[in-house]
Amino acid sequence: AHLLAADPGHWRLVDCSVQEVKALYHHLHRVGLPRRFAYMASSHRWADFRLNYMYMNLKAKCFAHAQGRTCQKPGHSCLRKVVSWCTHPAVDFYRWVARGVQTLVAAWGRGHDVASLKTAAAELRRKVAALAGPTAEGDGGAGQHGCGRLACLRCGAPMPTPSVVVADAAQMYEEVPPVRVREGLRNLVAWASERGYVGVAVSKRAAGPSFLVKQRWRHPPGSVLFTWAELSQGMDLALAQTAVSVGNSVWRQAEGLPIGGPHSPASCSVVLGADEAAWAGDPVARASFGFAPSRGPLSEQVALARYVDDLIMVSRVWCAACLEDMLR
Repeated sequence: AHLLAADPGHWRLVDCSVQEVKALYHHLHRVGLPRRFAYMASSHRWADFRLNYMYMNLKAKCFAHAQGRTCQKPGHSCLRKVVSWCTHPAVDFYRWVARGVQTLVAAWGRGHDVASLKTAAAELRRKVAALAGPTAEGDGGAGQHGCGRLACLRCGAPMPTPSVVVADAAQMYEEVPPVRVREGLRNLVAWASERGYVGVAVSKRAAGPSFLVKQRWRHPPGSVLFTWAELSQGMDLALAQTAVSVGNSVWRQAEGLPIGGPHSPASCSVVLGADEAAWAGDPVARASFGFAPSRGPLSEQVALARYVDDLIMVSRVWCAACLEDMLR
């Protein structure tokens, strides 16, 4: 709690007890859950719940043995805030909602999400193989610098090898307003509705199949069917729960998205996917920043792959500095 008090930009101490906030959240679930999930709001499920709880750990890169804190980055958060939803009475509901949103994002397919960490390497290799520009065998494609040396097409910097940039969305959950998730989800639902889809069938198992559906009256055994209204309702409920317990005190996020819930990766996919699609789909905007589409589609100039909020960019025609400019 003392560490949170030192972070006044994102967290506020709530002047009420854990039991009072729990009662409020219990009421939200009694009135907000779809009827067939009402059992998740039963009193016996909520009896021992003490809110989602927060704990912290130190980021190893920011500290050194016998030296203490070594981080020199201004404003950097050297403490990782971890919020556990595992004891939440309706945690299965939020897992299914998150799976439904991820399935919708994947069907839309305009972001750079990888399917999973297990497939990330293969997906990145496939995207890198499709890049234009010189390869290890020395075939041409990029600009030339000096005596035949390869150069960045944007700034002219030497490029002896393909450039790589790895980054993440700093303070993603503290900085992104929930309205962006709601707006992005509305746009995705509108896209799916225009194509005749009325909802999504979600497997109750993490590895099971989930897919969009065009009818509401049947779905495979072991799955749950969400209409678009129910999916949006579930995300609204998740985004409303910003209070956490730290010991016997209650803290709430003053801004941003609730940390740690099953919905958190899905929120990233909705928000960052929309930004990625807007950039890829607007060659005029790209050209205004010096990334003229002179060599075909963007996918042939830079390979992008993202897992939640961690992004890797690889290019044979633009240098690392230019890729960082593109990221900004």
